Amino acid sequence: MQKKLDEKEDKNVKPSELFNSGGLNNGSNTTEADDGFKPGTTGLDINSIPTREEEKLNSPALYQGENSQQGDYYQANQSSSRQDADRNEKYKNLDIQTMRKFLLKKDDELREVSKSFKEIRSFVDTLKIEKENLETQVETLKSKIEMKDTQIETLKDTIEMKNQQIDMKNDKIDMKEEQMQAYKSSLEEKKRKIEQLKSESVEMGVFEETKSKLEEKNALIEEKNETIQNLEEEAKMLSQDLAHADEEIERLHTEISNLKESSEQAVFLNPEQVKNRIREILHNSLHNVNLTVPNITDLLDLDIFEVKSSVNLKISCYIDSSDPQEEELVEEFSVFDNISLRIYDEKDRYTILADGANMFFAAKGLENDRYLTFSTQDSQHIKIFNALILETWLRARKI
Repeated sequence: MQKKLDEKEDKNVKPSELFNSGGLNNGSNTTEADDGFKPGTTGLDINSIPTREEEKLNSPALYQGENSQQGDYYQANQSSSRQDADRNEKYKNLDIQTMRKFLLKKDDELREVSKSFKEIRSFVDTLKIEKENLETQVETLKSKIEMKDTQIETLKDTIEMKNQQIDMKNDKIDMKEEQMQAYKSSLEEKKRKIEQLKSESVEMGVFEETKSKLEEKNALIEEKNETIQNLEEEAKMLSQDLAHADEEIERLHTEISNLKESSEQAVFLNPEQVKNRIREILHNSLHNVNLTVPNITDLLDLDIFEVKSSVNLKISCYIDSSDPQEEELVEEFSVFDNISLRIYDEKDRYTILADGANMFFAAKGLENDRYLTFSTQDSQHIKIFNALILETWLRARKI
């Protein structure tokens, strides 16, 4: 009888077997087993354990003649049931703690990923800003290169014009040399005829007549000699001009090279600074001023009415005939005898040449408030760039 009770007790589930087969595998669920264990539980169903009365009904032979041990077995069975319940509660708590640790770990990983994403996004925004700055710098450099190319083309045109002038002077020199050769040949012929007349003259009358003719010829020879001297002096001057022209061409080539190599040495000013420079030069002028402004209203900012009446002003600017204010300004300026106005439509520059000795030039760029400027009082510089100043007056239309 005791042997059968021991076999019954051995059929109870041990704690180690309960833990390994009940789904508590580091906090993760497993599939439902065939032995009655369920996922997320300890694997033991307390309600499935039969009571003492049920066992008596199901197996009455086990309890025949065991009345003396009935009370002890019942108490042991109740104690085992309470221990199983405590173990179930413990394993449930252990499963919840494992899941909580797992969730906290995943929360930390999510925060790290969010932080990395923010850093990457900030880096991408920085790259976009750097790209925009680089594009702006590229556009600025392109505009500077285009401006320098325009200046180089202008200088090339000037060189070509100088070459044409040199060719014309060379043609004049060749013509003068041919004339000198012709005069020398004529003089030799005259001398030969004089000698011939001397040898052939026998009579006094013939001699006197020949003498008179000889004097006339001598006077003509003197005149021709003076003409020859003048031609030689003119040829010498033309040779000097040719040498100066060669020097000027060499200087122009040097100027082009300097412009290519020193593109960053230009001075950029805004319209207000440009007007201040022009106003200073204008009010210090004495006789003649050639002035260009984009619009006639800009003349008001230059205090044009305060310029000395002895200064002759030639002004090129844009005039809108449909604007009453600009038409009124035209009428006011027409009263002054020393002011001449012409219409220049380009609106691309500020220029002033005062008394042929003080030059200031400001060229408009792609940006309306940015002008490339230079000023000089060097006579050679003024001689080179004077064409840019006079161009506006010559291209402008009379009112």
